[in-house]
Parts: sequence; structure tokens; C-alpha cells
Amino acid sequence: MSKSILFRVAAMFLACGTAAAFQDEKLHFTYLWHMEQPIYWPDQQVGGADRYERAWESILQTDNGAPHPANDLREIFSKPDRVAAYQWRVRNSIDLLSWAAESGAQVSYSGGLIENLQSLGAASQLGYSPGWSQWYREARGWTTNGQGESRCDLVLFPFHHPLSPLIDASAFEKEILLMREAYGDAWGSWPPPSAGFFPPEMAFSTRMIPVLEEAGIEWCFVSGEKLSRARESFPVELGSGGINCDPPNAADQMNPPQAHWFETGISQGCNPREAFPFAFTPHRAQYVDPDTGETSSLIVVPCCQSLGWNDGYSPMGLEAFHELQAQNDGSRPMLTVLAHDGDNNWGGGFDYYLVATPNFVAQAHGVGYIETVVAEYLGDHPVPSGDIVHVEDGAWINADGDFGSPQMLNWNWPPVDASGVIDIENGWAEEIRNWAVITAAQNAVDTAEQIWVDAGGTVDLREILYPSARSAAVERAWHFFLGALNSGYMYYGTALDMEVKPTVACNEALEHAQQVIGGAREDRTGPTVWIPQRHPHNPGSLNFGPQYGYQPFVSDGDFWIWTFVHDVSGVVQVSLRYRVDADGANPLAGTENETYAGGPGVGPWLGLAMTKRDFPAENVHGDPSIDFFEMPDAIADQYHVEVSGLRDVLIDYYV
Repeated sequence: MSKSILFRVAAMFLACGTAAAFQDEKLHFTYLWHMEQPIYWPDQQVGGADRYERAWESILQTDNGAPHPANDLREIFSKPDRVAAYQWRVRNSIDLLSWAAESGAQVSYSGGLIENLQSLGAASQLGYSPGWSQWYREARGWTTNGQGESRCDLVLFPFHHPLSPLIDASAFEKEILLMREAYGDAWGSWPPPSAGFFPPEMAFSTRMIPVLEEAGIEWCFVSGEKLSRARESFPVELGSGGINCDPPNAADQMNPPQAHWFETGISQGCNPREAFPFAFTPHRAQYVDPDTGETSSLIVVPCCQSLGWNDGYSPMGLEAFHELQAQNDGSRPMLTVLAHDGDNNWGGGFDYYLVATPNFVAQAHGVGYIETVVAEYLGDHPVPSGDIVHVEDGAWINADGDFGSPQMLNWNWPPVDASGVIDIENGWAEEIRNWAVITAAQNAVDTAEQIWVDAGGTVDLREILYPSARSAAVERAWHFFLGALNSGYMYYGTALDMEVKPTVACNEALEHAQQVIGGAREDRTGPTVWIPQRHPHNPGSLNFGPQYGYQPFVSDGDFWIWTFVHDVSGVVQVSLRYRVDADGANPLAGTENETYAGGPGVGPWLGLAMTKRDFPAENVHGDPSIDFFEMPDAIADQYHVEVSGLRDVLIDYYV
């Protein structure tokens, strides 16, 4: 049984919806405030239910001499601005905006943070009370004057803050279902859960769409730069004055050209360019099932990368809005989304929430700009059914050393040799080691669930969320495994004990999964194949970014495809399948490139065997900042192959 995802790459030698109900409206804008704290020690807690530790349990253990977690949780959770933002300050900020008919904000609140505050609140510790969520519950009940939407829209979010494009679909589905399960516990049963979604790190791929649609999610925040990079006319300038990562691959540039580009300086080592009004207007994105050709779709709501960054660091004026307004369509006005952390930096403090934001909203309304919430905007200005766009893979520009790279480098550094040069065949990197560990554990947990369900068992989401004496081994396996997926474990790399947390959680998951799997005689689960990786991103064309020391790199056009693969019953063979497009174009209106069946516009499938490599679990390069004091009980193998001789063509491929 095989498992695969269809991809595209351009290899270069050189490089009818309802009419809007409102007319002639000026630019709209809104906010997304992101709140997150991870599970800092995803190991079995001492005493009580067999589950991972939450904040107060971890604090008690370290107070008694436990070496882990190495993070100072008292300092992290007791910061006055966080105590306020996690409880009442957002409510107070929105209350100061409620004079305006549509005003409000979206908030993404991670499941790890919910669990940590449940722990601290129950113990009345560090400024948190048992009623820590009451202020958010109250604000959720406030509604706009138009569509009657919540002024405090707590959007859905994958529970453990994973980097969604890089995790398996079954884990992504569980993450969303867990958040739905916890939603009412934290925020109350009314209003119903949000129809919106914020992906951690704003990391998005169209591969996520089928799971999101199945979960009932109608719209999702994405990076406006990712929409813009997928336009044919995206202006490439390398370095801090432009992009500090790889230019877009031509296969992603499916959206039509754009004449107007917005850019403004930020303090982040790059200068995002976003097409307007295109990247300031909600559209629809779709995913085509490669087996059936069936499409899944949802609304994508672009977030302005530069203005979102600036709003989180200092007060803003209206100059940017004035520039954008020059291209505004009054019948379908732009929606400028200011998205950033709501618990860090200036944008998480008293002055931001209770002074700068109310003042900015008042100034904007004074000249006709409208502060709103996304659900209200979409109700007033429906997205036409035929407004389909492409969104390039990647996250927001906020992460140093990533800057919105399509490979998501901050969480997915390629294998390198001891000197830091990329070496797909023999290299190693700490971030991808974590993905090898996660891939192996993913297959074990999936297999355990399949065997358990085949035997008549069921998997209860509440037992995954809140393990008890009744929990089945497969439910405990999922509980610990999902705790391994927090993107922050890789975001912070080798700091403290961050690099070992995924291994700790995966080992716990494997222990419980193995109780079900046994000899795996009933294994019907296919191998787990991690999202195939490509190097370089632009074969034969211009590449750039931290992986090249911020120097331009042009290859000869040959490229590598590599991945991790694991199956508890073993893997016989892994191969790359690829085909060449007939005319080098992949219009959004067509699906031949997206399906295995293809059509007259694509060539026949060709195959290449991939080379297996036992991927090292040890600290290969002897990095003194790494302490692998717990080694993984299972790790996936690496498979790789070089594709050569293709020039000036569009290629579809899968593993």
C-alpha cells in the first residue's frame, strides 16, 4: 500500500457569487492576535493520569529538583502583560472599539496555552484564577451590528501549534478535532465555534485544504506575500531590501500579473512586496485530489506581512492605508489584516491594547476606513465562487533565518555537512532529525489505531485530550504523539532542551502504540512518507537565502528529491515518479497536472528508484549546544534520488 502527494516544479536552464450588498466602501481592516505557550515537557507526569505535564505540574517538578523542562516557566507565565493578555486585556481592548458598528478582532489561542492555564488556574498560581477564561467568554458573546458576528472571534487552530504543512494529514485532522473538542470547555457553548482558522506561524499549503474543509472550516488566514509570490510579475530583489529567501519557483506563479505593489520598511531583515488590491482581498484556493480529481476549497484571507509586523512593534499612522486606498474597489473593498503575536513585544502590552489600537481605529474611522471582523466582512462582501487563486507554500516572514521561505527553513533546515554546505546524500541537521523521529512515530500511532479499530475498538477524542484510567493505549499514544508536534520545539532549535522534546513525546507514544501493534501481523497501514523535499528549490535558476550564506546560487538544472519513510512492518522499495508537462504551463482552470491520470497536456509517468540511507540519530556534527540525553526508540530512514537532464520544463512528481 503506497501513500503519495503530487508536486510540481519548474526546472529552468537559466533560471457565481452573490453581488456585494454594499457599494463604494473604503478600505476595511481587522486584527489577528496570536496567543501561544507550548507544553514545555511532553513526558509522562509524575502521579495522576498517564498524560504529559502541563505548566503547574512542570513547575512543581523543577521546584523539587527535576532537570526538565529547562525553561523558566515561572518567569514565562508570570509576566504581567501575559497574565493580562491571556485573561482580560483582549476583552477590554475590544470593549473600547465597540462604539463602531463592525469593530472587533480575531484571536488564535493554542491548545497548549489552554491546557497550561487550566493547570495554573486550577491551582490559583502566577496570577491565574479558575475563571481565567471568563473574559474571553464574555467578549465572544458581543456581536457586530450588521451580520451579528462575534466581535471576539476565537478562530480554530491546530491544538498543539504544529507546523501544519509539514505534518501528516491524519495528525493534522486530529489536531483540529482536538481543538474543536476543547473549544467549548474553554470558551463556552455559545456562540458556536468559529468558521475561521489561523495556521501556526501562518504556515499554509493547499495540501491542508481537504482536512480544513472536512472539519467545517470556511476561511483561513494566509500570508499576503504568499499570494503575491504566486503572481507572474512578482518583483524579485535579493537581500534585506527585498526577499531573504529563495525566489518563487515558476511552477507556483499561476496567478495573473499585477501592476501595483505595496512595500514599506520593517525591522525584520526583509522587505515584503505584496500586490494590491489582489493580496488585500479574500479569494478562494483549492486542492485537487490526485486520485479522483475532486476539488476541495476554502476562502483564503491574506494578511499584510509588513503592516502586521509593524503593528506589533510601534504605533502606526494612516499613510499606508492612504496608499492602498488609491486602488480600492468600493464594491469589494480591500481587507487589510494586521496579524501578529498578542503576547510578545510591544504588541502584547498595555499601551498597544488599550491606547494605540483604540486610537488608531478612531483615526481610521474618522476618514472613512472601517475596522471589522472577518466573518462580518465576508457576510457583507461574499467571495465569488469562481475567484480561484494559488497560494505558495510557506509561513509568515516573522521567523529569523526563514523570512517566509517556501521550504519553511526555520523548521526544516536541509541536510548539511560539517562545514554547513548542503549535502543531500550524506548530510545531517538537527531540525530534520526531529522530522525523522516524528515520521516513525506517526506510522506507529496510525498503525495502532488501524489495528485497534479493526478489532472493534473506538478512539475517543476526549480520552486523547484528557487521558484517564479508561483511556485505551492507542488514545494515550495519540495524546503523547500530538504533544511532539509543537513548532516551537524546532523554532528555537538547540536552545535549552528544546531539541529533545519531540523525542521524549514520541518515545512515550511508541511505548503505548506498541502495546496494540505487537508483532504487526494485522498491519494494513501503508508507509508514512514525509512531505517530499527538493533541492535546490529552483533547479537551474536563481536560489538565495540563509542556506547559501545569503549569496545567489544557480545550479545546472539537476535537482534532488528526498524524504523520510517509515513502516512498522518494513519498507521494500521507495521510488520517485515524475512526468514532463507538454507546454510548460499549468493554468488554474485545468487539473491535468494535479491528477495521477493526467491528460493530453502531460507526458507519461517515469520512475527512479530512491536510495535508502539509515538516517543518523546521534549528534553527527558534534554540536556542543546539543544534548541528546534521550535517544529516539524509532527513527525513519532517508530516501533520496537525483533527477538529471531536464531543462526548461514543468515537472509533476510524487514519491
